[in-house]
Amino acid sequence: WQYNSSVAHDAVTSAIRLGYPLVDTALGYGNAAGVRMALAEAGKLSGDGRKTIFIATKIPGGLSYVDSTAALHKAVDDLGLDYVDLISLHYPCAWDKTGGGK
Repeated sequence: WQYNSSVAHDAVTSAIRLGYPLVDTALGYGNAAGVRMALAEAGKLSGDGRKTIFIATKIPGGLSYVDSTAALHKAVDDLGLDYVDLISLHYPCAWDKTGGGK
């Protein structure tokens, strides 16, 4: 999870070549550019290619509804996708263990 975009690109590229059906990432990983590039090179961003892979991502916990929605849109946009197949809260509260906004 601490891969930079270059290492993430290589890992996702290898996984796709080996037939992995799932890519699991998170907004907090900061390597969406590499994941996006690997998906694009494999033809997995749209069309029939997109239908052959399951993309899961996570957004931070402890956010307000508005901030959660914005984080979801950022995660999807950063990956260059129209949608993800699964979105999860990375952690149920904020990393600093405070509650979310209103």
